[in-house]
Amino acid sequence: SAFNLCKHLESIPAELAAIQISVADGKNGESKGIYLREPWETRKFRDFLINVGAKFKHLSSHDAKLNFERKILLKVTDDGENFIQCPEYFKLSPGANSFTVRVDPTKLEKGIVHFREIYGIDVDNLKIGPVFRIPVTVMVPQEVENHTDYILDRRLLLEPAVPDHFFVKVPAGASYA
Repeated sequence: SAFNLCKHLESIPAELAAIQISVADGKNGESKGIYLREPWETRKFRDFLINVGAKFKHLSSHDAKLNFERKILLKVTDDGENFIQCPEYFKLSPGANSFTVRVDPTKLEKGIVHFREIYGIDVDNLKIGPVFRIPVTVMVPQEVENHTDYILDRRLLLEPAVPDHFFVKVPAGASYA
């Protein structure tokens, strides 16, 4: 049972309250994940600083904080390695810990949503699964151009109750859609 599993995970201190994630995105400061959708964001690769910190309960012992250190294995879901690069491991300790993630949207299919996650696994506690997840959402908009008379030709095979989202860059000077 889940209770018995948690009972036997002795290497996780009881004083640990949460693992906090923030992404320095270079636009608005910090966010909880990586989100790229504007044409200027998807024309070349971008690097993001990921800050991960272990937060302890109020009035936790200093020894628990000082002795806390975990080796975290970083993985990317599905075929995300095609456009997401991150280190294989990093050390999690109290305070600020960071690593860099590179997202290269230049080879992705245009017009659709690409969603993956970077997740961290404690190598000493593989049974508990990911201890954190960082969502990565990239939408490379399809561009319509003057030489095609701003016409977009696309064939669709639609299914009932399944939405089809397609993203297009608004042409310069457009006043209505």
